Amino acid sequence: MLRPLPTPRNAQAIVEARARGLRPADLVVVSLVGALDWSNPTVYADPAERYSWGWARGLDLIVAVKPGIAALRLLSDLLDVDPWSLCMADVQRQVGSNVYRGSYVSGTRRIGSYIATGPLLFQPWLPVRNKEFFA
Repeated sequence: MLRPLPTPRNAQAIVEARARGLRPADLVVVSLVGALDWSNPTVYADPAERYSWGWARGLDLIVAVKPGIAALRLLSDLLDVDPWSLCMADVQRQVGSNVYRGSYVSGTRRIGSYIATGPLLFQPWLPVRNKEFFA
């Protein structure tokens, strides 16, 4: 018998709020690097583990990484639940990117309107956005 996948550490409050029809007002951080000095709601995941991400559907997410962390499977799993947006931030190099699967469709914001199959695509942030985000 298959065991249900766990939720990431610190996600239970978001799961319970979603069950009541609520959602975080801010971007949700999925940290693969431990504690961060960011004010956003933050959940903590191990990139080697699999998690239940259904609670993240329709949310704005950013995955915090640093060099040497293998995050591709986790990013793919997150895209599978159709977040509103998904970004990745390298907290050591202080650069970020938008993350998509398939072809980017100009003029749309919703990940669900992209082609749902294919490789992960990374759209690097412009230097000004990196500077603003990591300020």
